Amino acid sequence: MTSDRDTAADAPSADQSGTENAGRCEWCGEEFDTQQWHYPGTERTAEGELLLRVFCSQHCRAHWEYRDSTPAAGE
Repeated sequence: MTSDRDTAADAPSADQSGTENAGRCEWCGEEFDTQQWHYPGTERTAEGELLLRVFCSQHCRAHWEYRDSTPAAGE
């Protein structure tokens, strides 16, 4: 018997458009083994939806975090 928790952990992640994105880095697009642990990150949409981002390396996650914390031009 599998629990909802087990099923959710095995489910692929999705990008903002709802497209399955399991096994690809959110920053560089590199494919990786989904059976291995990878660097996660989270963010919220304007509507308050929580998005889980997965990265192939600490380097890619750091780039994503830096981009997210850098003000846009003119701000």
